[in-house]
Amino acid sequence: MKRALLFVIIMLSFFTTVAYAEGIYDIAAQLESFAGEIRLDAPDPDTVLKQVYELEPRLEMYFGGYNGTVYSSHSSVNIKYINSNILLSEIYVAENDEEFEDIITRGLLYCNDSINIVFKNKNSKAVALSDIFESIGEKCPFAEMGIDSYNTSTSDNSITGDSTYRITVRYRYDTGDLLNKKKETERKAFTVVGSNIAYNMPDYMKVKIIHDYIINNCSYARDYDTNKDPDNYTAYGALVKGKAVCQGYTQAAHILLDLCGIENFTISGSSKSEAHTWNAVRLGEDYYHIDITWDDPLTYDGVDMLIYDYYNIDDNKLSEDHTWNREKYKQCTGSFYSYANTLRLMASEGMYTQPYKSFESVFERYRPLSGGADGEVVPAQIYELGVNSWNYKEFGVIAAVLFVILMIFGRKGEK
Repeated sequence: MKRALLFVIIMLSFFTTVAYAEGIYDIAAQLESFAGEIRLDAPDPDTVLKQVYELEPRLEMYFGGYNGTVYSSHSSVNIKYINSNILLSEIYVAENDEEFEDIITRGLLYCNDSINIVFKNKNSKAVALSDIFESIGEKCPFAEMGIDSYNTSTSDNSITGDSTYRITVRYRYDTGDLLNKKKETERKAFTVVGSNIAYNMPDYMKVKIIHDYIINNCSYARDYDTNKDPDNYTAYGALVKGKAVCQGYTQAAHILLDLCGIENFTISGSSKSEAHTWNAVRLGEDYYHIDITWDDPLTYDGVDMLIYDYYNIDDNKLSEDHTWNREKYKQCTGSFYSYANTLRLMASEGMYTQPYKSFESVFERYRPLSGGADGEVVPAQIYELGVNSWNYKEFGVIAAVLFVILMIFGRKGEK
């Protein structure tokens, strides 16, 4: 008798649980279809809604609060719906900071106009979106290419402790054209590094080659304020079209340095009474400023020049005509790889001919979200170029000549 009673209790519990679970799924379906009044089989609406949102967190993007009536055995609620024009398939869930940043990165890389995220267990006040965008630009400069502006709409769900983000992005281009420009820029970057830099070179030599290549193959866009060409502000302008302003120079250097595995970051500040950006690189244990834009000066007669006034210098030297928030960036205090010492080191270097075999495409590393431009993957580029660029075949000879000239003029100056 006891066994039979126990069996009945277990079966009733099972069917009740199944029925309640089916009820949760039914409520989720009603919320997805933006139903009006919804009956909940419990007197506490928050408990039921929390279970629904745990089952399908993406539905929180539509939740703007509720009002309702509570009875002894059930309740009835009317949900205030928001963001009803967003498809459920275009909403993503982030469980932690890394996933949140990854979703935004993928959306920006593939030129999504809208990026919609439910951030689990995170209040919107604890998220500094501007810092996240800056971090994305450092880790994936292709993601920030072509962005004009962005707006963010957030809400916090007091029932779950989650927050929702609707990030609307405005681009300077048609999104399909922009994605093609990103891919063309990456292919060009692969070719530049594969054709001009040996894999087994020391990093300081790679930095100099990148510095010289950009200056020799890109001209400052003198007419940037009149022609309003958005390419001037991108690595596409610097690497593909050969014309850019400081943002283009800096972004191009960032991409090429990343391909070489050299730690670097961009700095935003001002110089010569204008907003300005430049790069910083790590060589050995120290960091150095490298302002490629100001090493490619404008001349009155239009003659291209290559100088090294802003090559691998420290904070004190750069601060003579640059300003930036020093607390925000790593200190640049290196001196060993100054331009003069770089020439001395190069004069004693041997030949480096080991080519890069391949590069990982950023479009392989990050997969597209829905709702973006064409997500076709750029295949890895294979190089068997024999490393035949003059940039390093004659590197040692040129360095030796420059070093001798530097020493001669340096001694004359001392006299």
